[in-house]
Amino acid sequence: MAGSLKRHATCFLFFVTLTAVSLSDRAYACDFVIIRSGRPPNRDVARAVGVIAGYGVATDPVENVASAPSLLVRLDDIISGDIKPGVTQVVDLFFGPDCRTAPFKPGELEQFFPIGTPVAVTGRSVELPRASGTRAIVVELNQGAQVVRIPPNVVRTALGDLDFMRFEPAPAGWWFLDIEYERAVLKLADAPKNQQFRRLENLAYYQGFANMQRARAFYGELVSDSRISASERRRLLKHFEQVQPTAR
Repeated sequence: MAGSLKRHATCFLFFVTLTAVSLSDRAYACDFVIIRSGRPPNRDVARAVGVIAGYGVATDPVENVASAPSLLVRLDDIISGDIKPGVTQVVDLFFGPDCRTAPFKPGELEQFFPIGTPVAVTGRSVELPRASGTRAIVVELNQGAQVVRIPPNVVRTALGDLDFMRFEPAPAGWWFLDIEYERAVLKLADAPKNQQFRRLENLAYYQGFANMQRARAFYGELVSDSRISASERRRLLKHFEQVQPTAR
């Protein structure tokens, strides 16, 4: 196996091997250990949901990458970051034999993401050097960023959050679950008082809590920071212990 990466983010702990079988025809793989701990998601990260609208080429998107195939994504729902709705260039970057950032091969992105595919995106909002005034999202897989297909079995609550109790992620659905968890936490912070209990109740079912560092403490902080009553807070904490008996 070529290289490994330990990265702190804001979700569950898991180990994933990315190989030629799942993403490319390259004859190498990288192991990533991503340790996610209970802390608020970074609002500066670009997070959005949209639909593949076309393809392009980005010039000098990151250091040591002269050009890279990219996706044109119609962003319909902005979750966080310095991005706006509309068609945006998403520079989806793979990794080379040394596990450093590298472009996908021509034609690969078209194969993985046909036009019309609904996707969720996380990455860095940047202004590309040769496209002055035009912002893009750079997605570096080996830095924990992702462009992921939205699974067909998505069920949402009446408030728009992923229904964590009813959603059953397939192996490829954990990255999507990661994005939706961060969306739910960010939306909770901005939600009106009369929505906060229901949003927190739904969040308690998030599957990643079972392996998250200090999950109980983090959920308790979310409850404590809310504007719900003391009795509702006690109910939620008891509810969390019932549905997440193995959470630390």
